[in-house]
Amino acid sequence: MNHPIRLLSFYFIATPILLSISACTQSKKAISDIKICLAEVVKDFSPPKEPANDPVLAHVGEEVIRVSDLQARLRELPTKNQEFFTTSGYKTVLLQRQITAHIMAQKARSLGLDQDAEFQADKKINEQTLLVRRYGRFILNPESPETIQKARAYYDHHSELYGPRVVFDASFIHFKSRGEAEKAQALLKKGRSFDAVAKLFTPPTLSFKLPPFSASPKNTYLEKILVPFHDGKVSPIIELPTGDFYIVKKEGHRDVPTTPFEEVKDQILKQLYRDAVFALRERTAITIDSKTVDAVILSTISIQDLP
Repeated sequence: MNHPIRLLSFYFIATPILLSISACTQSKKAISDIKICLAEVVKDFSPPKEPANDPVLAHVGEEVIRVSDLQARLRELPTKNQEFFTTSGYKTVLLQRQITAHIMAQKARSLGLDQDAEFQADKKINEQTLLVRRYGRFILNPESPETIQKARAYYDHHSELYGPRVVFDASFIHFKSRGEAEKAQALLKKGRSFDAVAKLFTPPTLSFKLPPFSASPKNTYLEKILVPFHDGKVSPIIELPTGDFYIVKKEGHRDVPTTPFEEVKDQILKQLYRDAVFALRERTAITIDSKTVDAVILSTISIQDLP
C-alpha cells in the first residue's frame, strides 16, 4: 500500500538532486571543479543546521520551542517578575507554560480558529504593538550614548524648565458643560472654598491639582492663562476648543534651584519620544471618517476576561 507513495516521495526528493549532479558532470570542467560543484549540491539539499545561539529546548508535536521563544514569553511578564523566572527552578515553570501555549495554539489552528476576522484583527494589533516597541527603541534607545547626548542637549537648551526658575502651583475644575461650570461658579461666589467645590465636581479617583509648572513656550493653554495671575486668583469660566470648560485657581509660586540632569533624564527621554512620534504624525496624511466613528458600536469583551 505504501510503496507507491514512498516511490513518489523519493522521486520528488531525488530528482532535483540528480539533475544538479548531472549538470555538474556534463559540463566540461576539471575534476576539482566538479568536486566543488557536487559539494554545493549536497550543501543545497542538506537539512538546515540548528542555530548555534538558539538551541531547541523542547519538542511539542511537530513544533519546537527554542530559547528565543522562552525569552519572548519572559518579556510578556511584568518587569518586576522577570528576574524571578530566570532562576533554574522557575525557568522550567516558564517552559511548561510555553509548552501549554504551544499545545493549545496547535489545537486552535487545527479547528480553524485562526481564520476568523476577529483573530486576524487581534493578530494585526499584536504585531503593531511589537513593531511600535521596536521602532521606539530604534528612534530612541535609552542605553545609546547618542540618545543620552540628545537628552543632555535638550536639558541644556531648556534652562527655563530645569535651571533656576519660578514654579507655579494651581488647581482646576473640569466640566463637560457650561451649565455645570456656572453652578460651580455660583458656589464660589457664595464663599465656598475652591477645594470644596472642586471635590463636588471631580471624581474621587482623580486629582484637581495641576502638576507644578514654570513659564515655558511648552505650557498648556491653561498654564499660559495662569502664569500672569496673582496668587490666589480664580479665573472666570474658560471654554477650550474641545468643548470642555474649566475654572482654574493659581495657588502660589516658589523659587526652585537647578534640577540635576540625572533626576530628569527619564522625563526628557519620554519627551523626546513624544516629540519624535508627533513629528512622524505630522508628516503622515491622516483622514478620519467621524460619522462612521460615531455610528460604530464596539464590544467591551476582553480576552483578559477569558479563563
